[in-house]
Amino acid sequence: MPREFFATKAWRGRLVPPLIDDDDLCDESITNVIVSSPSTPTKGRYTEFPLHYATQDAISRMLAQRTIQQSLRRVAAGGYGSSQQLALSKFAIAPLSISKIQNRHAATSPGLTPADSYKILVEQRKNRPVSPHLAIYQPQIPWILSITHRITGSILSGGFYIFGSAYLVAPVLGWDLSSAAMAASFGAWPLLAKVCAKFLVALPFTFHSFNGIRHLAWDSAVGFGKLTVIKTGWACVGVSLVSALGLAFFV
Repeated sequence: MPREFFATKAWRGRLVPPLIDDDDLCDESITNVIVSSPSTPTKGRYTEFPLHYATQDAISRMLAQRTIQQSLRRVAAGGYGSSQQLALSKFAIAPLSISKIQNRHAATSPGLTPADSYKILVEQRKNRPVSPHLAIYQPQIPWILSITHRITGSILSGGFYIFGSAYLVAPVLGWDLSSAAMAASFGAWPLLAKVCAKFLVALPFTFHSFNGIRHLAWDSAVGFGKLTVIKTGWACVGVSLVSALGLAFFV
């Protein structure tokens, strides 16, 4: 005989979930499903009020997506029972849906020794980009003067320590580094050589001194504007060159 199922029930004004399982959906003896809505219930009792009847085909189309999802989950879990087989044949699930469940296996490279694997790794490291690389930066006065300030500071301090150490060991090694001996030796040089030598010694000193004033101003939170940094940078370069030339020619 035809069977009927209530899709929803009203309990205290709230909808109760459908009490239909996969086996019932696949039962061909079901001809109608009664859909009921909530109403004023009697205390402690269910009340069911039919609204409309739907044929089995309509209900099947409406619930097909839910049944297919449940069946696929059970197939993936390994529980492929008789009711699921009937549901899959009932709703004609395309093989493409099941084919999406795949087992992926890790690719192996047979025949590679540890030495060969390490060699491949070394070759791959050679293709890595060098970062950061100075070629990717646009030359600008702020960062050029920043690195130059550190280089000139190293030259001044390094030269001071080298000359001081040489002056201390000069008596032991028999060197004559007295002021009179160095002045006489330097005076014998050609004029152009003396000017160039004094300029090379004076330029690191003048640049580091004037650029140090900029750094002292920055320590006081002054002159951080972009245009201000550029203008003071070029001014420092100009003053350093002029003062170094003056020391080379007149001192």
